[in-house]
Amino acid sequence: MASIKAISDALIIQLATCARLDRSRVKSFSGTPEMFAESTRRIPFCGVALDGMEFEEDTASVNRSIVEEHLRFKLVIIASDLRGQSYSMEDCYLLLDTILAKVTGLDLDIDGLSPWIPISLDSHEAMEAMGKTVYMLIVSAWQTRQ
Repeated sequence: MASIKAISDALIIQLATCARLDRSRVKSFSGTPEMFAESTRRIPFCGVALDGMEFEEDTASVNRSIVEEHLRFKLVIIASDLRGQSYSMEDCYLLLDTILAKVTGLDLDIDGLSPWIPISLDSHEAMEAMGKTVYMLIVSAWQTRQ
């Protein structure tokens, strides 16, 4: 059973190996996507935050203290600045495709943690009004907790 911080750190390390991203462009964050996007200077950028956690009792177990911990992480992807001269939707789509391919079925090599699955991907319309292309990707995995 891994801590949330260990899982977040491992996810960040894996995302930092994506094309166009490196360790300086993938970090944990808190706050709203708007606050995050305004504080970011290097684009593209991907912020990682715990989005939620749910527990399901393991009904097959005799020991009722065993539960499945379902984790959801939000990846806030600042793909580009619409005001920039090198803006390209094709570049944004390539970045999204790369990140989706990276996280789908990703095994962080953490004992007992399931591979990651994408749950949803949405654009952030309020950020478009501020001149940035921002997407929010929700990914999920689970582990057994005692």
